[in-house]
Amino acid sequence: MMMLVLLASLVALFVRAAAPLPAGEDISTFGWSSFRFGVSPFNGSFSPASLEPLWTARIGGVSNAQPLVLTLGTKRCAIVVSEGGYVLSFELFTGSLLWKTKIGAFKTTTCSDLGPNDSWGVGGTPVFDAQKNLLYAVNGPGVLFALHVRTGKVVWKKELVNGKLLHNYGALNLIGRSVYATWVGSFYVLART
Repeated sequence: MMMLVLLASLVALFVRAAAPLPAGEDISTFGWSSFRFGVSPFNGSFSPASLEPLWTARIGGVSNAQPLVLTLGTKRCAIVVSEGGYVLSFELFTGSLLWKTKIGAFKTTTCSDLGPNDSWGVGGTPVFDAQKNLLYAVNGPGVLFALHVRTGKVVWKKELVNGKLLHNYGALNLIGRSVYATWVGSFYVLART
């Protein structure tokens, strides 16, 4: 139980490596690209021994998702989500909170692996749409949100699972004009507007 409490309260631990991510080298979706290769086109390498903590932050719940790293104007930011229902943006190098938006979660008593808050919030990695400056994320109750990536303000939302409480663990994907999302037993393809 103590380990779960630590995981839920720590959340975002970013590390400094010997070869930093080059400017403009963004991670805008899970696995580095929509093809999910998980390999950076940047050929730098580092040893685990060269890693040291850079900063940590509380994010309001357990996180199962990969953080995104984006360049927005002159700022580099990290986008992090939590099962508490939050989407957060931090300045990458200092850990300063840029914005925090609660898009929702639901409480459960049937799943004990969610940590001390026992909620299903944002479980899947969001995806960034550079053409529209939007960040797409899905909450526990099955609502797809489009957030303005610089402010965290909700631009629009769409209910996907008609009130069913199904959890999204899968990362969202964006290919062409479509957002792809999965739930237990369901697959959604949504055209961007």
